[in-house]
Amino acid sequence: MWRLISVVDSAAYALYKLNDRDADPKSLSRIVWVLSNLFRYADKFSEDCFRGRANYILQECVNSMKSRDHENCWRYDEELWDDAVELLYNCCRDNVIILSSKSDFKVVVPFVIEYIKNNPSNTRLANALIILEKAIYALGKERMKKCRGLLAALGSIADYGNNEAGKGAKDDALKLIIGIYQS
Repeated sequence: MWRLISVVDSAAYALYKLNDRDADPKSLSRIVWVLSNLFRYADKFSEDCFRGRANYILQECVNSMKSRDHENCWRYDEELWDDAVELLYNCCRDNVIILSSKSDFKVVVPFVIEYIKNNPSNTRLANALIILEKAIYALGKERMKKCRGLLAALGSIADYGNNEAGKGAKDDALKLIIGIYQS
């Protein structure tokens, strides 16, 4: 078990150090991919492995998507962002409670919104929508309504003029819009 903790801590520290520089997205993507694969099997490990580390890891993962010079400016790299969405999905899927608290989702939701804006027809779109669905339960409808760009991102998928997004993604986006904005 301590080896797993060591790998998780080392990966998180590597993300932190690489975020300090203008790192190559490929390097960041590899680290995020490793974390994603570890968390895919997180339900097989003790919850203690990840307690206290989850928010730090998620924060560093999201920070790796941002420009170092401008905190609110996103650096888009398709492979890195796809790996990050896969990591976030693996952290909140059934039987895994790594991504579950309000503070976790406050960190993650802005990135997921940006991901949807940049990839409205991506194959990992379903995972991004699942993350947002889980965020509604953690943050509540009122907090989700205040998320900048959420309605526009979901609307771009749900728009029936969008021929790139599959019908399932359109229906899921529409359900999220209704779930958040319906009284």
